[in-house]
Amino acid sequence: MSRKMIKKIVCPHCSASVDTELWSSINVTQDPAARARIMDESLFSWCCPECGYQAKLLYPCLYHDMDRKFMVYLIPELAQNSLSDPVVEKQFPELSDIKKRLVTDLNAMKEKVLLFEAGLNDKAIELTKLALSEVLAKRRGQAVSTGYFCSYDEEQNRLGFTFFLKGEPEPCYQGTRRQVYEKSLEIVGHFSPAQQDGAGFIRIDGAWASEILKQYRSEL
Repeated sequence: MSRKMIKKIVCPHCSASVDTELWSSINVTQDPAARARIMDESLFSWCCPECGYQAKLLYPCLYHDMDRKFMVYLIPELAQNSLSDPVVEKQFPELSDIKKRLVTDLNAMKEKVLLFEAGLNDKAIELTKLALSEVLAKRRGQAVSTGYFCSYDEEQNRLGFTFFLKGEPEPCYQGTRRQVYEKSLEIVGHFSPAQQDGAGFIRIDGAWASEILKQYRSEL
């Protein structure tokens, strides 16, 4: 079930101390409306009732989709690449069948939700995204600062990504065929067979993809 707590937030503008509702976990199977509040980021929006000051509050929040069997744990500024609790995993063996991911920012959380809902493998998506960012950087002559999966057209067999290039204010859309993703799946199967999704929360991001791609290229 979704869980919330009340914490006092001190407004940085007027110094008012405000009791604020924060959600430590969201279960979108039991509370479908909560998904929209994640995707439009309103769950993290805060407005001071005294002076009207508005801000984004980023705090640890667990997203759980029971039907699609995945969890995404947002923990801002987390330095760890994995998080596990052997006691909990032993007590609840059913959790071993659930994909569990760590992210440190809201865009990454939304990306995981979209790709898991589309039935895609996030490891292969990260590899595909890395390959596309390298091609885009060479073509545009600008380094890519970050990028996110944004769409999957099953009929056209195409995946879409949004990239942000350093020095350019507007994002850049890049599409690719599903065959590129399928090749990434092959690489994942060869170089990452030991990383089990049910062994705890793990971070699958650009740094992870860079290491896997390095291993792959060393064998070419």
